[in-house]
Amino acid sequence: MNRLVTLIIAFCCGMLAGCSGYSRSDAPAFEVHVIRGMGETNGDVVAVSPEGGLLIGGCFTGSLEFHDETASDGGVTDQTSCFIARLNEDYNAVNVYVWGSYHIVDLAVDARGSLYVLSGICQPARIIPDDPSSIVAPAGDTDLLVTKLSPDLSVEWYRALGSAVGRDLEDYFGGIAVHQTGEVYVAGAKRVETAVTMPPRGGMDVDSFVLKFNEKGETVWGMELSGPDKDVVDDVAVDSSGNLVVAGHFSDAVRFVSPVEEETHESQGGPDAFVIQVGPEGGIRWYRQWGGSGSVVDCRLEIGQDGSVYVGGYLGGPTADFTPGPAVGNVGPRGDTDFFVSRFTADGEYQWTGFLGGTGTERWPAIAVDSTGRIWVGGLAYNDGAHLDEPESFLGVMDAEGTALRQETWNAFDLSDMCVDEDDRLYVIGSFSETVAFGFGENRLVRQTEELSDIYILVVDTAEGLNNSRFGV
Repeated sequence: MNRLVTLIIAFCCGMLAGCSGYSRSDAPAFEVHVIRGMGETNGDVVAVSPEGGLLIGGCFTGSLEFHDETASDGGVTDQTSCFIARLNEDYNAVNVYVWGSYHIVDLAVDARGSLYVLSGICQPARIIPDDPSSIVAPAGDTDLLVTKLSPDLSVEWYRALGSAVGRDLEDYFGGIAVHQTGEVYVAGAKRVETAVTMPPRGGMDVDSFVLKFNEKGETVWGMELSGPDKDVVDDVAVDSSGNLVVAGHFSDAVRFVSPVEEETHESQGGPDAFVIQVGPEGGIRWYRQWGGSGSVVDCRLEIGQDGSVYVGGYLGGPTADFTPGPAVGNVGPRGDTDFFVSRFTADGEYQWTGFLGGTGTERWPAIAVDSTGRIWVGGLAYNDGAHLDEPESFLGVMDAEGTALRQETWNAFDLSDMCVDEDDRLYVIGSFSETVAFGFGENRLVRQTEELSDIYILVVDTAEGLNNSRFGV
């Protein structure tokens, strides 16, 4: 048997705590790797490196150590810091970058291995370690921060996005995407009111934006989304031809103003979802919208190998029509909400919508598409499992036609992101506290935190996981 995989992370007092998972030679349907800390730790993003290995990111309090390497906390006292770590095939940290943000929103990687990180800052934060001139202060309550990192995780450039009016992130996640030419797209949302100090909810004006940068971080053009209520960009993606795909949701009406044209669309009742494709120069190529009396919100994007567009989110009752154009039929969730995934061709032709979920509430989805066209959906589930008063991590899968195959929950309080590598291994990142039984069906691996919270990386062999009883029904 190969040696056990070990990652070591330490906080505050410099104490080292190990974590382990099954080695690949055991060929299980899944593995669990844990990053431990002495304070609060959260896993936010995961991506596959084109150079091999895995890229993970999250946030923590205090100091951070991988093995014998000590990383700076970003130069700000009493503030949550964020990190990006490059892991090798044995899940050992090769490089670590730390800066003074409070949350990583999204991570994108280009073909050369450069990283593009979208995060939020709410206090003065040092972006480049040991460089006092790189301290950035938010213009308002919170700002978005875009950082480009080289493959060795050194900073190439960074841009702070925000204004003195309100917050420019908070609960509205936005996203970042990069084309292989190095062109970068960043989306975010901001509250318009200055008097409101909490994240905006129903009835408050929220507008969104999309900015295009060249590979040097210079602004090329911008697109604005505005309206009388909430107009939120949830995610962005770029296809192989350089077309930008934007997904989000809005209430009442939304006005898209691109560099070359503008369009206005009205909601069908509750918050509606939308997906729009924009050409490299900013022209609107196609637009699709779906919704109804229910809520269709919190959308996530994936581009398939054939250019197909997958939009995942969650549906709240009563009902919504998922067929763009004239109404064909309305559907409602089995519980309070359900996860959905809608598939469109690269030209915007609607294909199908599939659903996953239980009798409770599902929220905050993440999606990934493997080489066979199966769609993996993760997120949080409330009241679906044995722990009725707390959220649980949810993982489900649909076939290439949108038919639900399997779904499972485990009692970890967060599942933030997922990705699939070229061998169809699925990587899921999230956070947990106390004792969690990870796994599928009756096959479980129990992990326990030693302090407040730890980060987990669940690795699923998707082919084996679907073909044996270890994946729960």
